Amino acid sequence: MSLIFYFAEVAETAETHAVESEVLWVLLLVTSLLAVFHLVSHPIYKLFDNVEHIVHSFSGGLAISYVFIHLLPELEEAGAAFGRSIYIITLGGFVVFYGMQSLVLQNTKHDQKLLSRIFMVEIFFAGIYNALIIYTLPGHFHGFFILVLVYVLTMGLHLLSRNYGLHKKHGNHFKVIGSSVLALSLFAGLALNVFLDPEFDELLTDVLTAFLTGFILFNVFVEELPEPRTSTFLWFLAGISSYLILLELGA
Repeated sequence: MSLIFYFAEVAETAETHAVESEVLWVLLLVTSLLAVFHLVSHPIYKLFDNVEHIVHSFSGGLAISYVFIHLLPELEEAGAAFGRSIYIITLGGFVVFYGMQSLVLQNTKHDQKLLSRIFMVEIFFAGIYNALIIYTLPGHFHGFFILVLVYVLTMGLHLLSRNYGLHKKHGNHFKVIGSSVLALSLFAGLALNVFLDPEFDELLTDVLTAFLTGFILFNVFVEELPEPRTSTFLWFLAGISSYLILLELGA
């Protein structure tokens, strides 16, 4: 009987390692694909001038769908352990990002000499943002290729849209340094995801997911969606519809 239990335990351990290995490969795939979005972004930006409102509207639809369908339900689950605090952390993420942007805009307006320092601050925050995207990558992607595709498409366009703002503001600075730093920050997030202790990891993931949700909400509502007079509502709806269709295909 003990021999049966031994082989059952060995089989369970092997299955656990197989699942962990598959999850690691998915994480590596998603990280690499998102890094490609950063590294090949500059040739794409030449096309943005003519279709900027379309890209922003479509990617905004994708990103806001991701927030409401994936991130907010995860916050609700985390709320069972953290209570109202988890939503305060989300608010904190929004406020921190808003404060950083306000500081950047005010200083740029009054002193152009500070532009290089401001660039470093923006890249620092953008790097944290990118690392959090990978670190908090939802675990329910296991076995669902369509969900991985949806995530890469959503976050890839979202990052392209964000980077376009940095590209317009900082030009060659961003081209030479920024895109490479942001690509590397994705792999930093991957390293944290892989090497942190699982028990500690679960609590930290809940907190950082809440913070990331605040970041994304700010980006989508304040930066990513164009003003109504320059946006294309139909393309915004197309982004939402595309997300829902792909999600349904993966269900």
